[in-house]
Amino acid sequence: MTKLNVHENELAQRWGMSPKTLQRWRSEGRGPRYFKLSRKVIYPMAEIQKFEAQSLYASTSERANDIAAWRDSAPEAAKEDSAATQSPMNQRSGESNNGRVRGQVLCKT
Repeated sequence: MTKLNVHENELAQRWGMSPKTLQRWRSEGRGPRYFKLSRKVIYPMAEIQKFEAQSLYASTSERANDIAAWRDSAPEAAKEDSAATQSPMNQRSGESNNGRVRGQVLCKT
């Protein structure tokens, strides 16, 4: 007998990901639809299977086209946030990276 609904941890295990990823997806409006019952999050199996079917691709170019379409339809605020994270000014010190590769550290003597 197949289950009609699965808990968040069961779905995370099924997909080999952290439950935190599912939590982040819910806050972003991604992933399968779910029920929130008190503190428990329940995913209907029909919604999981529907999401899995929508995530099935024949080639990487199909996925690239979907991502490009998603970005084009994203709200302007999300586009601005994305642009801000790619800025060379996006560092803790607030200084420019002076052409350095991200993550590279300069030592001062």
